[in-house]
Amino acid sequence: MKRKPKPELFEDERRQQIIDQLPAVVSKIEVQKKDSGRFSVFIDGSTFLFGLPIHLCERIGISKGFQLNEANINQIESEILRDSIRSWLLQLLAKRTYSRKQLERKCKEADYNTLVTNDILNEFEDRKWIDDEAYARAFVRDKSEFQRWGPAKIRQHLQKNGISKDIATRIIPELIGKDDQKQTISTLIEKRKRHFLREQDLLKRKKKMIDYLLRKGYDSNIVFGSIDTLINNLSE
Repeated sequence: MKRKPKPELFEDERRQQIIDQLPAVVSKIEVQKKDSGRFSVFIDGSTFLFGLPIHLCERIGISKGFQLNEANINQIESEILRDSIRSWLLQLLAKRTYSRKQLERKCKEADYNTLVTNDILNEFEDRKWIDDEAYARAFVRDKSEFQRWGPAKIRQHLQKNGISKDIATRIIPELIGKDDQKQTISTLIEKRKRHFLREQDLLKRKKKMIDYLLRKGYDSNIVFGSIDTLINNLSE
């Protein structure tokens, strides 16, 4: 997992130095010379207190004449952490799709406040940056086309990843039809033809083929309905 964002804006010693100067009134703010996206915040005329991203100053309302106290520092650190978590999650999503449940799990592993992360994930859902139905469609296509998983195995893993039964029940049959399953199990058996033909006992061979296809997640009715044809084709 990518290194999680640090929860503090300031190191402990520096934080205490700032707190010791509060309460104080902001005397001026200036754009930093080396970083035009940050403000330097001053008190008592020209005493530098700290630097902050411009958008954060605007969000909190820090400007000349603003009264700073320890509660403001706590708020600033909370906002910094929220922005860091949000950016971290966006970086994860830039690499691949995730279900909401998977992102919730990552945030929990990182020991982040659930109220904060839920608020961020709600925003992501509103913006369609996370979409469990879109995730499910991508997952079904990937696992069926490249790993040759059947519907039952796909459904099990979707459930593990927090996809609702309603979404899985609707999407899986839409993307994996009965004819698709029949074609795929035929291909799977053909690829393992030598393996199955090593078993000379026909009943044991049949059982191995059935067990293999069921482990791959294919519908039992389709497997049992196709097995005789598969056995005959295997022997040709």
